[in-house]
Amino acid sequence: MSQVIDLNPKRKHDLTIEEVRSCPWFAHFTDEQAIEVINTLKEISQIAYYIYRQEKQKKL
Repeated sequence: MSQVIDLNPKRKHDLTIEEVRSCPWFAHFTDEQAIEVINTLKEISQIAYYIYRQEKQKKL
């Protein structure tokens, strides 16, 4: 990918529809499709964080 959107881990807001569409793969998406991308990414992030926390607790 040639462009990188702000990957600041301290973001306090959700990804926006405009940010989703700024990626060439999603540029043609409708608002509803972009919202689905946002929700899917949030869910994947929550799952990854949950797994990370579980693994971290096992090491304690």
